[in-house]
Amino acid sequence: MKLYCLVNSRFPTLLLCLACLGCSSSKGVHFEVTARQKAFLISATGETETGEELLEKWYQKARELCGNKRFIIEPNNKPVVRKSGCGDAVMVDGDLQSCEVSKASVFGKITCDTK
Repeated sequence: MKLYCLVNSRFPTLLLCLACLGCSSSKGVHFEVTARQKAFLISATGETETGEELLEKWYQKARELCGNKRFIIEPNNKPVVRKSGCGDAVMVDGDLQSCEVSKASVFGKITCDTK
């Protein structure tokens, strides 16, 4: 599990790390969370064909990070959803070429509402 904590003091880092203890607890879903004050970058990847299957888990993680308070999502008030498919890399095995498969993912920035 990767966890990137980009905060200036140790207390918010500790809180974020405690909040992310369950980052890989959802079966088949991997989360990466980057924090800066009350804003979080959340990326969820999984072994699914479409990113829509990860969407509810992404929203659940966003609610956890904001303490079930209202939050604003960037860009365009919704996360970016990508389905699995061929990436740019090509793998060669003997005479066979195949593309490197990029996993389905959901990505977005949330800002927790302080009101």
